[in-house]
Formats: sequence, C-alpha cells, structure tokens
Amino acid sequence: MSLYHYTDINAVKSILENKELWLTHIGYMNDDEEFISGLERIADKAIGQSASEYLGGQSKEELVNQLIEQAQDENIFVCSFCQKADLLSQWRGYTPNNGGYAVEFDEAVISDLIDEISQSLNALSLSAEKMARDDEIDTKSRDELIFMDKYIEISFLKLDSCAYEEADKEALAIGAAKEWISMKRRENCKTDFMNTYKSYLFSSCMMKNKGFSEEKEKRLMVRTSAAEHHRCRDGIFVPYFKFKLPDSAIKNIWVGPSRYQDLKVKGLSSFLKSLKQDNPIGIKKSVIPLRT
Repeated sequence: MSLYHYTDINAVKSILENKELWLTHIGYMNDDEEFISGLERIADKAIGQSASEYLGGQSKEELVNQLIEQAQDENIFVCSFCQKADLLSQWRGYTPNNGGYAVEFDEAVISDLIDEISQSLNALSLSAEKMARDDEIDTKSRDELIFMDKYIEISFLKLDSCAYEEADKEALAIGAAKEWISMKRRENCKTDFMNTYKSYLFSSCMMKNKGFSEEKEKRLMVRTSAAEHHRCRDGIFVPYFKFKLPDSAIKNIWVGPSRYQDLKVKGLSSFLKSLKQDNPIGIKKSVIPLRT
C-alpha cells in the first residue's frame, strides 16, 4: 500500500534532501473548523455519559473552549496523506497552479517505524524504572536509546484513517468519551478535565467533513515535549515537528499536470541522481490532462 503527500517543489526538495516530514501543530491547521467540531462532539458525549460529576459543573461550551485553548498549548503535530494516486482534487487543492508534485510513501515502512518507536518508548520507560532501582542499564536498553535518539522528543504517535461517515465519527467520539470517563473513575478524583484529556485531542483530529471523503485521508499524529521549529505562513509563525524517515520510506515522486511536465521530469531526474541515494526513487507522471 502507498500513501501520497501532494505538495509543492520546495517541500519535495526538503523531504528528499533531509529525509524528514514536517508535521504541523494542530492549533494551526487549515481545517480548524472540523477540529473544533470534533471537540464539540466528544465533549457532548462526555457530558451525556453521566460524566457531570467529573466535570466540576462545566457546560459543554466551557469545556470546548478549554479544549481549544489546550490545543494551542499541547504539542501535537499532524501530517496528512491521501490513499489515492493522481487525484485531481488533490492536485487542485494542495499544489500550486503552475504544477505540483506528490511524494509516494511506502505505508508498510512508516507503520513498521511507528511500531518500532512505540515499542522503544515502552522499553525506555521500563529501563528508566530499572535505572532508578539499579543505577545501571543493560545492552538492549542502550541500543534502544541509540535508536530513539532521533525520536527522543516523541511521547505518543499513531497513523490512522480519518472518519467521514456520521456513524464512524459518532463511534470515535463515544469511544474517546468512554475512555476518558473510565480513566477519571479509576482516579476517583475531580481534578481538572484538562489534565487527562490531552490524548483525546487525537480523536478530534480524525473527524472530517463527508464532502472530503474522496481524499481517503490518513493522518500521522505525533505528541512531543516541545515545539522547537517554526515556519512562516500567511504572516503567522507556525510550529512544526521534524519526523525522520528511513531511506526506504519513499517509493516514487509524482509530477503533476503541467504545461512543462516533461521538463519537470527531466529536472527531477537530475536532482535525484545528485542525491546518490542507496534506495532508488522512481518518477511517475500524472495522466490527468492539463486544462487552462
């Protein structure tokens, strides 16, 4: 299976040269209305599931406003992929008018990396406990530390499909609310909702308007300890996270519809050769006719 990231030439150049993706902070995404709608849906389910005893008398509106504020402060970053190749709506919506590109990723490679990072996070947690007891670390744990050096800021990550159908969004919201309520009951306390609701921001990121279902979007979501990088967009400093990729993660680069498509293929081929990569990356051309 493949995942496609439609973008411009500068992003493609950065991805290829640095072997990394730039994930955007959830508080600065261009579909914030959908994100807020997801928060409202989850808050509504939490209140409706006899959770009022844990909310300290907060109304739905108050709860959602708190969650929106938290989204600005919580370091959760997102990168979007499409599951379809050479999709006209993606070329139109996410690439420049003079012709864009799409990076084709190997989903299996990214999924395996996520599993490896998650396992290492668990292993490091156990190693930390062991070091606290024994003041030593074994060889396996040391290997985990070496691997995690590139991902040390990550505390949670997942790759998942977006929900478009009403039933799927309802199920996602109900599941998130149930999980939170169960956690609060186990804690048997009335601490601020915000202290334990952070992970549920992931669920609100997955809810999309049905009108975009053609995109079949998947999202890579990462929670980190800090937002150290920023780029400028429309006069705003936008926080982003650099997610390192293995060389084998990129399969092909697609050249979108363009009047100069053949010349772009020629230039891209020259650029790929200059990188001298161990894993060859292919070039594919969009078959969609250009209309001006």
